[in-house]
Amino acid sequence: MPRDTFKFISSHIETYDVGQPDDVCDDASDTSDDGDVEEKEEAENGPEGEYFNCAEYSDRDFRDLSEEQLRKDVRIKRGIVGSGVVKVVPAITPNAHDSFSKIRVILDKFISNLVNQTYYKPSNSVSVDEHLCSYKGHMWAKVFIKSKPGRYGIKFWMCADCETGMTLNLQMYCGKCGGKEDNQGFRVVRDMVLPMLCRGNKFTVVCDNFFCTLRLSHYLASCGCQLLGTMRINRKELPDEAKTIKGRTPDTTIFFSKGKCKLISYFNEKKKLVLVLSTCHEKNEIEIVEQDVFIGKEKMTIHKPQPILDYNHKMGGVDTVEQMTRYYTCRRRTNRWNIRALYDMIDIAALNAYKTYSNYHPCKRVDFLNNLSGALMKMK
Repeated sequence: MPRDTFKFISSHIETYDVGQPDDVCDDASDTSDDGDVEEKEEAENGPEGEYFNCAEYSDRDFRDLSEEQLRKDVRIKRGIVGSGVVKVVPAITPNAHDSFSKIRVILDKFISNLVNQTYYKPSNSVSVDEHLCSYKGHMWAKVFIKSKPGRYGIKFWMCADCETGMTLNLQMYCGKCGGKEDNQGFRVVRDMVLPMLCRGNKFTVVCDNFFCTLRLSHYLASCGCQLLGTMRINRKELPDEAKTIKGRTPDTTIFFSKGKCKLISYFNEKKKLVLVLSTCHEKNEIEIVEQDVFIGKEKMTIHKPQPILDYNHKMGGVDTVEQMTRYYTCRRRTNRWNIRALYDMIDIAALNAYKTYSNYHPCKRVDFLNNLSGALMKMK
């Protein structure tokens, strides 16, 4: 009976941290000096009174516990216990299966504000890419990305406007949960653009070879959207002629077409194969643009197809967000990953606020941040 009684109190009592086990014993002993009248009143209030009035429930049960157990399980509110009344409330505990429970509430609210913004209208092109929140402490989901400035940190999936760098959607990467995920690139792009598709927006999605597949192009085409991205050479849907480089002359282009999808196989001047999938270009309208480049000390004229130039121009939406948040940031040195992620969200929110405000009132970003920080400090 004492063990069951203790479990009931541990899971239902409103809690606060205590300093020493003796403090708990003193507060618990104060409740026994109020007389038998209050004990009878407690017993008449409901089934909880039967537990608290049990003769086997005594101070000895508290004294046998360690200080660490007291801090975790028996954190008693002093003001209520001192008055002789114990308030029983339902236990509210975080989800044990959620790895990001420490920041889940504020992260969900932040993402909800990103996808439901009404004062900004995105352009016709959005980019989906990885965003790295730099962090070198201990964390189970920390990743290494060689192409990012910080290299180590917490990875987010991000959707941003190609022209302005406005963050439109965000999703936290939680590591490998239960094994390898199939078609992860397709799932991420679908999650990123789904809020805009629900509002009926038509746009072009620009992504790299991790996300771009023929299945994704068909899905976006069915929704009235377009796709522009590079493809990996090991994709099963690619024809063998597009992947073959043997016998090809540098600076040459081969076009392939299947329905609305156009595949461009470009073998550049550095003898590297570049594959671009596009549903926003017509085969007859694809132009070859001449550019002058230097290879060593020699000047050469190369011929690049227009989809590759458009990809290079529009793919930098997420990179623009990372660059601008590194210029002006609120982050401070910390060893806690949830605080580091909070700093990153504040930087993104401040950048979005500046992008929205500058559409109506053009100003310098540093002046806007100074006014914003001053206004936040005046809030009560």
